Amino acid sequence: MEIGVTLIAHNRVGILHRVTGIISKLGGNITYTQQFIREDGTGLIYMEIENIEDSDTLLNTLRDLEGILEVEIHSTLKKIFGKRIIIIGGGAQVSQVALGAIIEADRHNIRGERISVDTIPIVGEENREILEDDPVEVYLFGNIKGYTSSRGLVSHSL
Repeated sequence: MEIGVTLIAHNRVGILHRVTGIISKLGGNITYTQQFIREDGTGLIYMEIENIEDSDTLLNTLRDLEGILEVEIHSTLKKIFGKRIIIIGGGAQVSQVALGAIIEADRHNIRGERISVDTIPIVGEENREILEDDPVEVYLFGNIKGYTSSRGLVSHSL
């Protein structure tokens, strides 16, 4: 079973170390994590953890940890959002691509799948390098036509 955990904690040395130690002792494996320092100076930690047999034990153990202010267990991002389609580009073409993607996602979602569609505007040819870091497959639309990277990212125009 995979779960999502959100913690709010004091921004102190060793908090993350103690949290991950508890997860490890309970047999959990962290598959995804993000950490932020909030405006009020506290830290927000989001983790997705697999192999946790008893989420109540994890919840109570983390709540008892010194420096932890709040703990919440919930579904993982994949379970909430499902497959994600991210449309990256610039110009008027992006809205038409998004419209088609949303219609297609809705057709699948009606049948019980979970597909979400997001758009990210990108302005300027120099920004295309950022696309090579994360996604496996990206289709670019708009003002960056004809770009092909060394990792096989391909730009298509409508």
